[in-house]
Amino acid sequence: MSWTRICGAMVSLLLAAPQQSTFDVATVKSRSGRLPNGAIRIGAAPIGNPEAGSPGRLYYDRVSLKSVLLIAFSLKDMQLVSPDWMASEYYEIDARMPVGTTTDQIKTMLQNLLVERFKMTIHREIRENDTYRLVIAKNGPKLKEVTPPQSNVVLPPASAPQRDADGWMMAPRRPGLFTDNRSDRSRWTFQQSRVSALSNALESRFRQPVTDATSLNGNYDFMLTFSAEGLPTLLDPLGFPVTPPIGAEPRPLDLPNVFTALEEQLGLKLDRTKGRIDVLVIDQAEKIPASN
Repeated sequence: MSWTRICGAMVSLLLAAPQQSTFDVATVKSRSGRLPNGAIRIGAAPIGNPEAGSPGRLYYDRVSLKSVLLIAFSLKDMQLVSPDWMASEYYEIDARMPVGTTTDQIKTMLQNLLVERFKMTIHREIRENDTYRLVIAKNGPKLKEVTPPQSNVVLPPASAPQRDADGWMMAPRRPGLFTDNRSDRSRWTFQQSRVSALSNALESRFRQPVTDATSLNGNYDFMLTFSAEGLPTLLDPLGFPVTPPIGAEPRPLDLPNVFTALEEQLGLKLDRTKGRIDVLVIDQAEKIPASN
């Protein structure tokens, strides 16, 4: 047998070898939802982000079970059907694996860890749901296109947002999305942003799929102010309805709903359609993780 054939056979055996599906060692502990500074962590960092550990280690401190499930199974919020407590129960997860383990392998390990420690019963299904297409309204878009700054532009230091006469927080000069969400109203400020950032924000607020079908490919500065009429109740990271910030004087404002606001303020509209989405259903799970 030639050396080439021997090497080829060895490679085939390596490729056929089963991949590691569990962490070398892992601990899962219940924790308070509040960080030492009193803040609450929102969401879980993606795998590979320094906030999610280091090479050979996956580490999450005070993250909700729901947020980790979204990461482990690569889901959007509306694709996870889970008990309400999973959004308000927080945990510390510390796991070790070989350096060089791929992101997909880590996600598989994390899935198996969560199912095992929380004694989960899960299944997948396809559900029909309302979906939306974000399109240009008949009178055209009202977005201001801007040029992204060069990488050497120095932005002013971050400072506490100020409030305007109506009690809205004024967005600092920073690229991206700045939100001021209340139980009955919202103002979103986009700076140097793509329209896809708006469709993503709408998707999170609706908890239903929203697709950007505008074909607008520039960077834009724009603002959207709307009432919460017809929208799901806005919850804080602990699962409680959002309340006005301390010191904010609630003032009655006559605001349009989000559909009207999109057309009047941005020259865009939402077309409602029916679609099918793949969801993960948590049938049963325990709040206290099994012993490490």
